[in-house]
Amino acid sequence: MKKLRIAAITAACLFVIIQIAELIVFFGAPQYSDQIFHLKCATNAFNENLWYPTVNNLHDDFIVAPGLINFLILQLRLFGTTNYNGVFQLFMNVAMLYEVFYIAKHFFTEKVSYIATIIYCLLISNYVDILIWGTEMPFLFLGMTGFCLCLKKKWYNVLLASVLFAMSNTIRPISLLFVVIILIYLATNKVNWKHYALLCIPYFVLNFGYGKINEARIGHFVNTSTTGGTNLLQTAHDKADGTTANGLIIMYRHPKYAYMKNRDKTVFEKDKMWKDAGIDWIKKNPTKYLKMFFYKVPYMYADDTWPVRICSDQTVTQCDQSNKTKLMLSLIAMNIPYYCIFILALLSVLLFGKKLYSDHKGSFILLLYLIMGTAGTVIMPVLPRYHYPFMFTIVILAAYSAECIYNKRTKKS
Repeated sequence: MKKLRIAAITAACLFVIIQIAELIVFFGAPQYSDQIFHLKCATNAFNENLWYPTVNNLHDDFIVAPGLINFLILQLRLFGTTNYNGVFQLFMNVAMLYEVFYIAKHFFTEKVSYIATIIYCLLISNYVDILIWGTEMPFLFLGMTGFCLCLKKKWYNVLLASVLFAMSNTIRPISLLFVVIILIYLATNKVNWKHYALLCIPYFVLNFGYGKINEARIGHFVNTSTTGGTNLLQTAHDKADGTTANGLIIMYRHPKYAYMKNRDKTVFEKDKMWKDAGIDWIKKNPTKYLKMFFYKVPYMYADDTWPVRICSDQTVTQCDQSNKTKLMLSLIAMNIPYYCIFILALLSVLLFGKKLYSDHKGSFILLLYLIMGTAGTVIMPVLPRYHYPFMFTIVILAAYSAECIYNKRTKKS
C-alpha cells in the first residue's frame, strides 16, 4: 500500500507538471473546431458590453453553451483575453483527479482509489483537454463536484450540489443525468425527504430563473444550448450514419434544412423545424434509426486522442497517404493505455460482476451512470469526444478490475 501511495502521488505530481509545461508552450495558441464559434460568440457579446446570448444571436444557427460563453466573456472583462482559460481548466482537471480518488475510495477501497489516480494520469485526453476551450471540462468539473458533495449525504452539500448541477446545465443539457443518478443514490440510502427537495427544487428554480432572465433580455426563454434540433436531424435523415461528421454535411448541403437556407429564421424556429423533421423521419424509419445505435456506441468509445486532433486541427481524412499512415500509427500508439483501461473496465463487469455487486453494492450507481449516459448520448449523432463525461467511471471500474486481478494472482502465488 505504501508503494502504491507513493506511485499515485508521483503520477499526480507528473500530471500537474506536464500540464503546466503545456500551458507555457501553447500559451495563446489558436483554437479550432467548435471552439472558434465559442470565441466568436464571446467576443461579439463582449464588444456589445452584454452577456451571451444577445439579441444579435437570435438568427444564429443555434445558441450554444451560454454558461461556457459567459465564462469566457468574464475572462475578457477581467483580463482582456481568454488565454488564461487553460489555467482555470488545469485547476478543474486537478480537482477532478482528486474527485476520482474520492469516488473510488467511497465505493471501493483505498487501494482502488490509488490505482484509479494512476490510471487517470495515463490517459492522453486528460492532458490535452486543458488546451481546448470546449464544454467538456467545465461541464464535467461541475457535475463531478456536485456528485462528490452528495456522497456525504449532508443537507448543505446536497444544496450546493444542486446549484452546481444547475450551472452545468447552462453548459450541457445532460446535467439532468447527474440529478437522476443522485436521486437513485439517495433513495437506496434512505435519506430524509428534505434531501430530495434540496436537490430538485433549487435545480429547477435556478434553471427556470436563468431562462426568465434571458427572456427579459432577448425576448425568448433560453437557459441552455438550443442544439437539440440540429443534432436530431443529423442522425435522423436518409444520408445519416450516426456520426456528427456526416451529420454536419447534411446541415450544410440539404436543399431545405441547411443552415445557409434558413438565415431568416430565429434559432428557436430553426430548432423546432429540425426537431419536427427529425421526429417525422424516425417515425417513418424506426428500424434504420435503431440500427445506427450498434455503430454509434463503438464509434463513440473507439478513440481517446480527440483533443490531440482538435488542438492540431488535423484529421486522418485531410492527410495525404504517407502522412495518413504516420498519423494513424501515432494515434493508435497514444490510444494503447486507453484500450487497456477500457478492457479492464469491461472485465470488472464480465469477470468480477458478482463480486462487484456483493462487496460494493453502492457502486452500481457508477455503472448506471455509464449506461444511462451512453444510452442518452447515442440518441443523437456521436463523436469520440462524447465519451469524455463518462470516462471517470471507466477509470474507477478499471482500477477495481486491476485490484481483483492482483488479489487473484497473489492468492495463487
